[in-house]
Parts: sequence; structure tokens; C-alpha cells
Amino acid sequence: MKQSALLAIVLAVIVLTVQSSHAQDQVGAPKNLTPQIVKNAVSLVKEGKRYSLARTLEIGIPTHPFHHPLFYVTYRTIPESLQMFKDYENQVGGMNERVELVMHTGTHLDALNHISRGMKMYSGYDAGEITGTFGTSALGVENVPPLVTRGVLVDVAGLKGIEHLDKGYAITPKDIEDALARQGVTGGIQKGDVVLFYTGWGAKWWMKDNAMLSSGDPGPGVAAAKYLAEKGIVATGSDTVAFEVVPFENPKRAFEAHQILLVDNGIHIMENLKTEELAKDKVYEFLFVALPLPLKGGTGSPIHPVAIK
Repeated sequence: MKQSALLAIVLAVIVLTVQSSHAQDQVGAPKNLTPQIVKNAVSLVKEGKRYSLARTLEIGIPTHPFHHPLFYVTYRTIPESLQMFKDYENQVGGMNERVELVMHTGTHLDALNHISRGMKMYSGYDAGEITGTFGTSALGVENVPPLVTRGVLVDVAGLKGIEHLDKGYAITPKDIEDALARQGVTGGIQKGDVVLFYTGWGAKWWMKDNAMLSSGDPGPGVAAAKYLAEKGIVATGSDTVAFEVVPFENPKRAFEAHQILLVDNGIHIMENLKTEELAKDKVYEFLFVALPLPLKGGTGSPIHPVAIK
């Protein structure tokens, strides 16, 4: 075998090995959540007051047009179950319900297989190669560990002194820094943080005018997404349907902040968060906890995130 041919084979093996090693990462940014980061976050708890950051799941809640509406119906009733268990003397009754929903319904987290850049997903995975009948064979939401870390609220509506930002307002890195300075958050955004935004948009329109809520969003722009990624955060979220600003800053580039965060940096996104109580109580730094459902191959998961101060 010629030396040039042998060299080409060796280089090809090296490239494939590097690609294979790189492709092993299915966790993304949360892999940086060290025990010390978790311990530091727990030490933030001073009062033990808990804040639910989840919207209630119910018929009629808004969903993004890309997704399917929530289907929810009573499946078994007490009278039915009493008949089923009629041979038992203690008259036990029970009921349950059937729910059908896209995993991006209500307050939810985006997994790393949710968004692509062309056919490429996070860590170099090819969407065509990993997509099957039941989600994907890699990057599914079952790979997301419990998120227990320091949470930081960025109250941009408060910074501007208004009830809510307007749809189409692109939050900038300067907005983030100015808001944190106004709020007195020491140390700013740190590696391993979860950064949440309060725009006032969800509080104003959720289940009050869903058409208005879904007509657009204020949210982080491209520069803000890059800024957050550079800080080394593990996840970010907002009180809006799409997280990032809509209409898009560049009409020819859709969901670019999603690509920067999910595809390029493995940073999870949370949408439809209920952050208004944190803003009202001026809770800007807290222990954040969220536990996604481990649906194998799932592109996301409804979550019930909690902030504890």
C-alpha cells in the first residue's frame, strides 16, 4: 500500500473517531452542573418560599401553530368504577382521564433534538439518521438530567418601567446587564445558571386573549442568545410562547436564537413560564428546580419548574 493511501486511511480513522467521540454528547450544557454548583444553589434558600413557574394545563390553552392543541377528556368515572369493583364490599371508586398533547404544550422544556440547522442537530447528529417512528434515537429529552441550580430572573419589563414589552421587542445584552444591575444581582450571570425572563407578555394575555398572546413575542434577540451562551448557562426561558423575539429580527432567518442555544451550544429553552410572581416579589436570585419527563426520544417535555428563595 502506498504511503499516501495509508496516510489517508489513518486520517479518515482519526476524523471518524473524533466525530464519534463528539457525537457521544447527548446532554448538552447541563453536563456542566457539578455537585458544587448544586450545593451553591441550595445555599441560596433563606426563607423556603416556593414559587410555581408553571401555567395550568387545561382545555383552550394557547399552543404555537407548529404544535397540536391539547386534548383532554375524562376516561373513567366514579359510577363506572363502582360497577367494575362491585364485588368488593368497601365500595371503592376511582376515576382517570386521557390526555393527548405535543410535548411542547404549556410550560415546557425543549430537548436538543427539537431544532436543527439544516439536517444537523446538536453535537453533529444528522436528523435523518436518528429520526424514527418514536422520536429520535439520540438527543431525546430522557437525556436531560434534573435541573437543580442557581436561577436568575431578568425583569426587562421592570427595567423599562412598563407593564409589558411589546411583541417584536428584541431584548439585548445591554438590557440584561442593565436589568441585573438594577436588581442588585451580585456576580451577574454565572456558569451553570438558569436564566429566566419576565417580559409581562404572558401575564397580560395568557387565557385572557390567546390570539394576542400568540400573535408575536418580545424576547431575546440573536445578540442576547449569543451573550447567554458565552456565559455558560445550562438553560433559559421566558413567559412567552416562542421564547425569542417574534417577528424575527431578520425576516429571512427564523428561530435563530433557538439554533444558537439548542443546536450550537446545547442550552435548553423553556417557554410559557409564569414569572410574574417572582417579578412582583422582586425575587431575582433563587434555587431553581425542574424535572423533565424522561420520554425516550422525545423532543421536549411539559415541566413544573419551581423557584425557591
